[in-house]
Amino acid sequence: MATVTLHGGVGMAYRIDGCPSKSEYRISRGGGCGGDGEVVAEVARKQTASGVVLGEDVLTLTVGPGADHLLVLGLVVVCGLISRAM
Repeated sequence: MATVTLHGGVGMAYRIDGCPSKSEYRISRGGGCGGDGEVVAEVARKQTASGVVLGEDVLTLTVGPGADHLLVLGLVVVCGLISRAM
């Protein structure tokens, strides 16, 4: 399990929790270094309706309301590049 905390502008902090080898991440806003924040997005491996898990590079991204979609997508791409999963 890896955790990355990003501090942005005025009071903006994002926390990325996940397992790079499984390409699964949870992005939270706020909460600081040790606290739980509001989950704004989740990345997971995509499954078919019958429950078959697709390839390691086939992902589903769920973004919550009010989240900056481009920022979330950028964070996911950077995490994938750092872990050499993309």
